[in-house]
Amino acid sequence: MKRRDFSTTNYFLAFFMTVLIFIIGIFVGNYFNEMRIDDITSLADNMQINLLSSDLETRLLEDTPCNFIINDSGSSTELFTIGAKLDYIESELGADNKDVLRLKEYYHLLEIRDWLYIKKLIKDCNIDATTILYFYSNNGDCDVCQDQGFIL
Repeated sequence: MKRRDFSTTNYFLAFFMTVLIFIIGIFVGNYFNEMRIDDITSLADNMQINLLSSDLETRLLEDTPCNFIINDSGSSTELFTIGAKLDYIESELGADNKDVLRLKEYYHLLEIRDWLYIKKLIKDCNIDATTILYFYSNNGDCDVCQDQGFIL
């Protein structure tokens, strides 16, 4: 039986190639994570601008609420779209992220302002409508709360 000679050069070369591939993989993974974080940050910034826009629109329309019905600018629809974006950001960054919590707090305040505005429309413009406020917690103590909120 012939014994094979071990070439340490080949082993070192294989080791260094493995380490090089591993390091390249880490850098590529970090690069894609940074891109994802930049996309989410951009989405959060856009959402903040949308929230401010919605707030300003509501304030401008407070003086002539019945004209809003004719023009139908869709304040509630816009808030629904913003809420969907907020859900996406929350799913990406987590419910405990400080930026998500800040955006959610501001969003809830806008929702309440929109609700008060709708109440004013119902009263001042003699509209027959029913409003529903629905809040739930993300603490995991209600399994069907998100589904119920989506339905409402």
